[in-house]
Amino acid sequence: MNEIKDIQKIITVDKHAAGNRIDSFIASSVSDYSRSLVQRLIQCNAIAVNGNIVNKPSMPLKADDQICITIKPAVRPSVQKVIDKNLPVDIVHEHEQFLILSKPAGLIIHPPHKESMVTTLVDWLRAFYPDLGQIGLEDRPGIIHRLDKDTSGLIIISRTHRAYKQFGQMFRNRTIQKTYQAIVQGHPESNGIIDLFIGRDPHIPVKMTAFDTKKAQRYIRHGHKLRHAITHYKVIQYFENYTLLELKPVTGRTHQIRVHLSALGHPIVGDPLYGMPDKKHIKRHALHASDLSFELDNQRFSFSLPLPDDMQTLIKTIS
Repeated sequence: MNEIKDIQKIITVDKHAAGNRIDSFIASSVSDYSRSLVQRLIQCNAIAVNGNIVNKPSMPLKADDQICITIKPAVRPSVQKVIDKNLPVDIVHEHEQFLILSKPAGLIIHPPHKESMVTTLVDWLRAFYPDLGQIGLEDRPGIIHRLDKDTSGLIIISRTHRAYKQFGQMFRNRTIQKTYQAIVQGHPESNGIIDLFIGRDPHIPVKMTAFDTKKAQRYIRHGHKLRHAITHYKVIQYFENYTLLELKPVTGRTHQIRVHLSALGHPIVGDPLYGMPDKKHIKRHALHASDLSFELDNQRFSFSLPLPDDMQTLIKTIS
């Protein structure tokens, strides 16, 4: 069996780039790499300068520095593993630059750690699209954004380095329109904007929490990392004790919609972390990524996905 070798890219820093940050320099020098990708490669110890591993994306460069970027090829698992697990992943659209997939609730995007034996969307991608192994990071090939394990719906997978960089730029510039639907407890106002900072819960590490501007400023002064987050929502339908909402997040923070709705006083039905589990009606939080739209190469793309069976059943139960 032939040995699978690492892929290396060598860049020499010229005198005009001396003093630049290494993440900015690589992103501007290599067309396939975005700044965020470079920063993640640094976190994975995949970038060295003059033989020394780089630890900080802000590291200043000197003339004639030799940068070495090492990409480890992803190991392809057997297709049989995926077939045995019968992952219910559906291809919504297949394009030469990208895939649009329908991710089911209960499937995580990538392994939580290297020793994890849990089947993931990455397993499915590696089995059926092995060429993605060199797109993006080793442990999440082609993946530019993510959905929580129990969130169902649409997800974009990049199939080329060019698309990976373009989609990354779109997400940073907030030019990809994402729409979600959620079933929440109670009756929020007919429409509104939730404008709250989000940061790690100081008492529960796996949980995020929301902060108003005044409280956020106080926490930031004390060294806490908080990020501004905005979510637009409108009511689709009221039920006796619940509401079906349409949500459009402007930003993309961890657990943003779940945290914002909980802070609003209307947590998502079935959310054990930010509300209460509701095993009687649904076995996961009732949140679904229903619509995606964006422009790529001067062409407009729009995709829509109906509510999955468990959320439709929930609506019939509460109607």
